[in-house]
Amino acid sequence: LIEEDQITRATSSGSSELSIASPSGKQLLQVVVEISPGGSKSIAICSPGCEDDPRAVVSNDPSGGDLKIMGKGGSFYGVLRPSYAGGSWSVYVRDNVVLTVERGGQFPSSLLNTDLKFKAISPDGTEIATAGIESSMSGNLWKLQ
Repeated sequence: LIEEDQITRATSSGSSELSIASPSGKQLLQVVVEISPGGSKSIAICSPGCEDDPRAVVSNDPSGGDLKIMGKGGSFYGVLRPSYAGGSWSVYVRDNVVLTVERGGQFPSSLLNTDLKFKAISPDGTEIATAGIESSMSGNLWKLQ
């Protein structure tokens, strides 16, 4: 779960940190979002307290194109490439698709919209994860499962 206000802060220029927590509130992962004035963007996914050694980093080239995915220790893993038809992205490792992310609903001008849903699909078509905004007693949360 990610609190809605954390997502709002992460969409502006600069550096932001988000916590991914279990439903019980235990922090599972730390996400560091960097947005530079020149257009470079990166997302680092880290174990709590290990921000200096992220598990993965996804970054763009400001001129456009694929997003680069780096693994632990800064080793190249693959690329995240948008589909030509729109609405989905595929992770390529050595020119093979290993994961596809599909967007559900209409893509909003804001990240915070109840229609903003995603699902991750394996190459054999199995749905392996979903994400979307959910309302709770403590406010809106982006739920990953």
